[in-house]
Amino acid sequence: MTTPPLFPSLANPALFKAGDPPLCIHHCNTPHTDVQKLSTFLLLANDCGAIGVAAAFSSKGVIKTLALACQDQILLISMDAYHGTAGKKKKIQAPKMLQADLLKNTGLVKLGFDMERIALALYFDHRYHISMAVDAQSLRYHPEDWKRYTDQAYLEVLGGERLLHKENVLRVVRSEGTDDNDQETLSLRAYLAWKISTLPQYSRQRSTFKSICTQRDASDLLVLGKSARDADRLRLLQPVRVKNDVAAEFTVDKSGRVQIGLERYKTRVRQVDTQRILVETTSPNQESALVGRATYVEGKMAHITLNSPIEGTIRSVHTIGKAYTNAELERIGIILAALHRTTTVLSQPLVRSIFYSEPTALTIDDPSSPAQKLSPTMYTTRALNTSQALAVQRILSSRPTDNLCLVQGPPGTGKTTVIAAAVTSLVGNPEYQETRHVWILAQSNVAVKNVAEKLADVGFFDFKLLVSNEFHFEWHEHLYEKIRRNVIVSTMLSDNAVAIDRLLLGSRVILCTLSMLCHPMLMRTGVTRLVPLEVVLVDEASQIEIGDFLPMLHKFGRDIRKLAFIGDQKQLAPYGAEDIKDLRSIFEVDHLAKAALFLGRQYRMPVPIGDFISREVYGGRLSTQHDIKDKNCCKFIDVEGQEAFKGGSYQNIKEVHAVMHIVRRFEREGKSFRVITPYDAQRALLEKTLRDEGLPWEDKCFCVDSFQGNEDDHIIISVVRSAKTGFLSNLRRSNVMLSRCRKSMTICTRRSYLSKVARKTLLGKLAAELGDDAWISWRDLLNGKW
Repeated sequence: MTTPPLFPSLANPALFKAGDPPLCIHHCNTPHTDVQKLSTFLLLANDCGAIGVAAAFSSKGVIKTLALACQDQILLISMDAYHGTAGKKKKIQAPKMLQADLLKNTGLVKLGFDMERIALALYFDHRYHISMAVDAQSLRYHPEDWKRYTDQAYLEVLGGERLLHKENVLRVVRSEGTDDNDQETLSLRAYLAWKISTLPQYSRQRSTFKSICTQRDASDLLVLGKSARDADRLRLLQPVRVKNDVAAEFTVDKSGRVQIGLERYKTRVRQVDTQRILVETTSPNQESALVGRATYVEGKMAHITLNSPIEGTIRSVHTIGKAYTNAELERIGIILAALHRTTTVLSQPLVRSIFYSEPTALTIDDPSSPAQKLSPTMYTTRALNTSQALAVQRILSSRPTDNLCLVQGPPGTGKTTVIAAAVTSLVGNPEYQETRHVWILAQSNVAVKNVAEKLADVGFFDFKLLVSNEFHFEWHEHLYEKIRRNVIVSTMLSDNAVAIDRLLLGSRVILCTLSMLCHPMLMRTGVTRLVPLEVVLVDEASQIEIGDFLPMLHKFGRDIRKLAFIGDQKQLAPYGAEDIKDLRSIFEVDHLAKAALFLGRQYRMPVPIGDFISREVYGGRLSTQHDIKDKNCCKFIDVEGQEAFKGGSYQNIKEVHAVMHIVRRFEREGKSFRVITPYDAQRALLEKTLRDEGLPWEDKCFCVDSFQGNEDDHIIISVVRSAKTGFLSNLRRSNVMLSRCRKSMTICTRRSYLSKVARKTLLGKLAAELGDDAWISWRDLLNGKW
């Protein structure tokens, strides 16, 4: 059955070697007149019993076009045109047919790649339900299996490479539906999904398929839809092409693999099947980039298999494609399981407290009230202030209403002190009748390491820190020297229960990143059985998007007795928050944030800086206890430099020269210092210049975003920008930048820039408050008159 195409047909899709029919593509963008197209398609679909489904999404993840395929017919439905029409009292016939006769038809199987994304977007964006929807990759692979996104997985689902024009098929299925203008690829993606229903393996396995039905509780769909949407948008922010910092020289082993040295952890080459490596050389015989894959990576060495022999030296290496993390895969798996109704995670009390808009019973009680029996705090290192003591008591409380609690800790208020006091009290309190097990989690390895060092500082060593070999070996081993005996690198883990028991040595406190906790290997080793997640403390929780907690809650939520979040919504937000305005951390969940306990005294920053931060960022709630009260603790260097766009970031060469003068003086005076800057290109240039000039450079230069939780006696800041506010327009990031020093802060920037363009920023306000006496001229800097 065919109908006249309203769009040029695809004469030769060239996807299957046995041949494909010309595809007729029909647009449905006028609900009042699309009835005939939908009726004709429906007759064909009912005869086949299955249709293929694909979708195109906007840059914000909103579903824009829905593609339906059956045999040689493709419908491209504009969801903007159909939005809201199905729910009107006087229903327009075409949207009603789309909803009731196609999408909700339980006798019609809907096949699609990444079907969970399509099903949730249909409801989340347009309130359309779908039933009997089958995720194509799940026909062969478990939802949490990373292989479901490999080329091999797509080929296997479609019958195997021998049946297919491999490159054409992969081009279609690799598309993530982010280009609404590429309607040809969208049509072919739906057609490929339908073709699965014609394969012999489909008929054999049909009785075992798990299907998605979104005709269920609306609040569940909104929670799942928001989590899936946030994950999609965060993934869209990830670059498709990344420049890898590598050494120019290389070696070739006996098997022909190229061995290259990696120079920076952040841009390292990774061994991922879904990514390709492009290598450009200086050889005139190799005008185009060589293509290959990383077959082995360990530490700072990567082995790459290329499509042809390499010549000359390496000019550049780029990674092409995106890779799913274990946490991302587990999140997708949980969403699919919820849609398949094979998990009860959405009914967990902790999940409902966090993700649903139901009010909780969280309260902050007066500790002197006789109605509440206080647990003794076992912390003798130093006296806790009032707000710290209240926070520790809240964490120790065994009241059911306190099983989930939040502690907001501005810079320098002793968040790690609170964690240390809570841990020593939970583990060392003789009044407890049962053994307590504690897990301390954070988003970054550095934050985890900082907590571990704090525990060591107070004499508590009964803990183990789990760290991935990828992060540790050759890259960051030096960070763990102080706690080396407490570190377990991932390569030390095994399935041997006796060996794991010996590694843990009876420790009841485990520290690791949230992503490490999500790693499948950790479950296999039995660590979480020997040290169950009973009390969980999450540091820097304001940097974690709440959807990232789903894997932990899915696995351990019913066993967790206490879940405490420590962070500060006035400091760094979750990654992507600037682009995704409604992205939330636990501290942006209103009904939870209202009950957060505020740590109200800071000890890090000198008084002039601390008082300024308190007034401008925390509404005057933050008091300062510090010996330095002189305004000279903060100085500005007037640098007439110019910002320059470089490699997707910014540099300011004259500010680099200014920093070198300051570093030389600090070195002569034996001062402990760090250099921080908002821009990675400037950080790289600062580090290179320090190294070239024979000055200390290792572990000296940082981007602001990677320095939260860190501090030093003296902080040097290179602002970089001179024409636009850029980074400075973000209050939270500026707060982090200006709150790192214990004794002094020296800021390199242009005076006219802060007094004009950036005068309303936090930094501009600080310069105005400190006045003329805070400024050092370029000449005085060169002459050492400061």
